[in-house]
Amino acid sequence: MKYKYYNGFCSDYFKEELEIIERTPFHTKVKDRKKVFSQTPTNDWYKEKLIEEKWKPEFFKKSPYGEKCDFYKNSTIIEVQFGKYFSLYKDILHLEWLYEHNIISSVIYITACKQNGDSILIYNKAEKAFDYFLNKKTNIPVLLVGLHWDNEV
Repeated sequence: MKYKYYNGFCSDYFKEELEIIERTPFHTKVKDRKKVFSQTPTNDWYKEKLIEEKWKPEFFKKSPYGEKCDFYKNSTIIEVQFGKYFSLYKDILHLEWLYEHNIISSVIYITACKQNGDSILIYNKAEKAFDYFLNKKTNIPVLLVGLHWDNEV
């Protein structure tokens, strides 16, 4: 795992969530005769585990930049993004709008450390975007998490 903290994000309040992230199984599928990462079962696993911890899935709050976030609890968002790179920018704008309107107070943003299979957004690209936006444009407390693909189910 890789972690980067922005704008005073305090992980002390999220011990259970960080333990869940640390236990993330890395689901695979066969594509073109290769074993590659599979997003859907990993997303389903997060949904199951976070609901057990009283997180609300698919939090809907419309902004000019989007309408939903993956998980919400006590004014914090967990966003899991293994998809397209452009989604990151949309997410940042949406989350900033929610933060500016006092709807959220912090974000845990989870992505992959390296491209594998259908995953396009990777940690180092997300880190560059967050470095730019969160150090210059916004004050949202964010924990950026990069998952490694070493463990396979």
